[in-house]
Amino acid sequence: MNIELYDFSNNSFEVKASHYSNITDSACKGVCLVFPGAEYSHMGPCLYYPSKFLLEQGYDILNFEYNFRQNGSRKERFPKDNENAYKEFFDFLMTKINDLKLPSTKLALAKSLGTRIIAAGNTDIFQKVFWFTPALKDNFVKQKISKEGEKSSVFIGDEDFFFDEKVIETFEQSLVKVHVVKNGDNGLEINKNLIQSIDEMKNVMGAFQKFLA
Repeated sequence: MNIELYDFSNNSFEVKASHYSNITDSACKGVCLVFPGAEYSHMGPCLYYPSKFLLEQGYDILNFEYNFRQNGSRKERFPKDNENAYKEFFDFLMTKINDLKLPSTKLALAKSLGTRIIAAGNTDIFQKVFWFTPALKDNFVKQKISKEGEKSSVFIGDEDFFFDEKVIETFEQSLVKVHVVKNGDNGLEINKNLIQSIDEMKNVMGAFQKFLA
């Protein structure tokens, strides 16, 4: 395993990135860009297990680390959550990674706030997009997922504050693959039931693997 660390910055944003690649495998299938939540890193179960699986399947992983809502951060803070602000951030990231000589095949894996970043940007560069607990209260997120149709896969719990059954139905009509975790919260976990949470994560990974194939 090879790990390279990067610091990206401009006058508005500062981001750390980590690039994981398997140096023993010359037949790299592509790279997955990982966009975590506001207070949910790439080490959280919803992102760690899919990333680990992708590495095992021959994909590189590029993790982004940002802290939009930490009071002490001079940069990295949006004045308010709006599509244009997220688009500016997405474009900033894409400009910075252009120099990394990444594989041409790209996937996107995002959770919560990370889904806003992807939804505001140009998703044409991604062959597949995995939307974990997407911010379905934002119209531009809902519209982008539906627009991407069959290349999108949504993972969400029905106890998540973002969950909306009617929106999920529209996704299914748009050929979006949807996996709903019964009694799952914003972390796809079952409240006060660790064993069931682990079992549900196995189901999530089964659906993830099926969509990747």
